Amino acid sequence: MLQFGAHPIYSVDACALIDFKDYYQEKYFPRMWDLARNLANQYRLLICEEVDTECDDPELRKLIEAHPQMVVGFGEMQDHFSRFQVEACNHDMQLVDPSSKTDMADPYVVALALMLERRDLHDLRRRTDPDAECVVVTQEGRKGRGAKYVKIPNVCDFYELACIPWLEMVKREGYVG
Repeated sequence: MLQFGAHPIYSVDACALIDFKDYYQEKYFPRMWDLARNLANQYRLLICEEVDTECDDPELRKLIEAHPQMVVGFGEMQDHFSRFQVEACNHDMQLVDPSSKTDMADPYVVALALMLERRDLHDLRRRTDPDAECVVVTQEGRKGRGAKYVKIPNVCDFYELACIPWLEMVKREGYVG
């Protein structure tokens, strides 16, 4: 069950999960995998269905299937996703290149974080619960000048959402190897 307080909830992008699996193999970093499992058990490590779909690696499938509570269905977040799509269009924050076959989950990752922070559906920049904190976890960097599409960190900046890479999340959680 989602509970806010001293610890944030994390909305994790597929690239962060894939890099986690690639860089921190369980046989070498078992305690880091324990941390991921513990966060999932506490409903603090969450992914949207679209990220679930992008994670087809057997090790990630094993983690996700062992912790089905970490996958948030579209139905739970569709109001925030719809509102985010409107605001993204109004503020020229196109996250997805329609011709690309990757990064299709990016808008869902942000919408999940906005939903988890209980953002106002009339203006997603407004928080309705000061205790609700969701941190977006992604390995993406910010969009540079001249790039056509924004990246997750750019959108998080607009909404004043915390946005960090996997290793920073691990540090925040007090992981000691």
